[in-house]
Formats: sequence, C-alpha cells, structure tokens
Amino acid sequence: MKKLIVVLVAALFLPACVKHPPRDPEKVKRSEARKKRVEDKQRRRDQQLRRTTEVGRMQSVV
Repeated sequence: MKKLIVVLVAALFLPACVKHPPRDPEKVKRSEARKKRVEDKQRRRDQQLRRTTEVGRMQSVV
C-alpha cells in the first residue's frame, strides 16, 4: 500500500519536473516579428484615431 502511494505521488510530480524541449529559433523569430507588426498596426490605428478626434474637436470649436 505504501509503495503504491509513493508510485502515485512520483507519477503526479514527474511530468512537472520534465523540462520542455527548447523552442525552434525560427519560430521565435516569426513570433517576435508578428508581435512587432501587431504593435505597429495598433500604434498607427491609435494615431489615426487621435488625429480624427482632434480634427473633430477643431471643427466643433469653429
């Protein structure tokens, strides 16, 4: 019985101890490039929104 408990505990903790394989450097580069493109796109979208908001404010003042 005690042996079964030890084996069960070892089986539960063993997968957490196994290190995952390293990521492929090419996948890392693509992931970082995708992240940069998304951030640039979001920044451009925010700038465009700010410009249209400022133009709207200027027109409402005039």
